[in-house]
Amino acid sequence: MREDDKFASLLQTLESASSILTRSIAALELGDFGDLHAIAPLRKCLDETDREIVGSAIQALGKLKDNESILRFLSFLDNSHHKWVRIDAIGALCNLNYLLAEDYFRKMLDDADNDVRLHAMMGLLTLSDGKWSEIKADLVKFLSDPYAANREFAQNKLDFIKILEDHQKNL
Repeated sequence: MREDDKFASLLQTLESASSILTRSIAALELGDFGDLHAIAPLRKCLDETDREIVGSAIQALGKLKDNESILRFLSFLDNSHHKWVRIDAIGALCNLNYLLAEDYFRKMLDDADNDVRLHAMMGLLTLSDGKWSEIKADLVKFLSDPYAANREFAQNKLDFIKILEDHQKNL
């Protein structure tokens, strides 16, 4: 199948397939495909109610570096949305390297859901881009997270930062 035909087929599937799963996979593949012509149809998916479609569209638009969707992604961060949609929005904002999302992510460290808190912390780490001093206080706070796996994650990252700091001192 030619690339143009494959792209057209993916768009057709996204817009008209009856299966949510099939449409979600098409959205993800359109993001991987890399053609910016997919942006408008993917943005339409953000208005749907199914979390699979919305989440897949968010992921695809993040991969396509759609900066114009940033405000929509931010709107998905509040806890009225399904946790996986919120997590997908965190990932998309990280893909776009949207540094202003840091304050949103910090607020999400108090979220009721363990996975959302973890992904918010991972988002902060991603956006810090190796500037460990900026994120260290957040990691220390995360040591008191109610979920043991999140506390372990924070401790592992702090241990890694300590190794890096010790190495820097010895140079």
